[in-house]
Amino acid sequence: VMRSLESPATVKVFEYRDDARIGPVIVMEWVDGSTLEAAARGHPMEPRRAVEVLLPVMRSLEEAHRKDIIHRDVKPGNILLAPDGGGRLIDFGIARGAVELTHTMQGMGTYDYSAPEQREGAVVDERADVYGMGRTLEFLVRGTLKLDGPSSLPAELDGIIRRATHALPERRFSSMREMREVLTEGNDRSFGGAPI
Repeated sequence: VMRSLESPATVKVFEYRDDARIGPVIVMEWVDGSTLEAAARGHPMEPRRAVEVLLPVMRSLEEAHRKDIIHRDVKPGNILLAPDGGGRLIDFGIARGAVELTHTMQGMGTYDYSAPEQREGAVVDERADVYGMGRTLEFLVRGTLKLDGPSSLPAELDGIIRRATHALPERRFSSMREMREVLTEGNDRSFGGAPI
């Protein structure tokens, strides 16, 4: 799957083979960086910085979606923070075509970042990746996933996260492109003038 993707924000796969001794072997591009999970856990990113890191990853997912590929496991642990400061997407290991149905936990992704319909084993489309991206953004700007109580985020950014992570797919952004465009506009305005 990853070999068909050309976005510079997708980590390149050079070879995939089954080794009789050790099983599947994937030879990928080396990226000298840590995961976003390691970079942001307990250390929230400024909203502008978080969006700048995620924008290239969102473009990578847009390319995948145009090819009817759904990542299904978008999360901070599957995004590397490259030396140039941009995010790089890895692990299309459970990616499926947009119309495929998965009935096993192997295809379910990571629970905290998986859309409700994905957890239930239903057919998913790109809005499942929108959900994962919304949860990823939430993690980056909070340093953790949502806590109970009022949000301390700028209202516009909080609204974007809430829309992306809505339980009902039809209430989310309809595409990764739509989410990216709304985030870009908000970032250009510094999310309502809030200090970031």
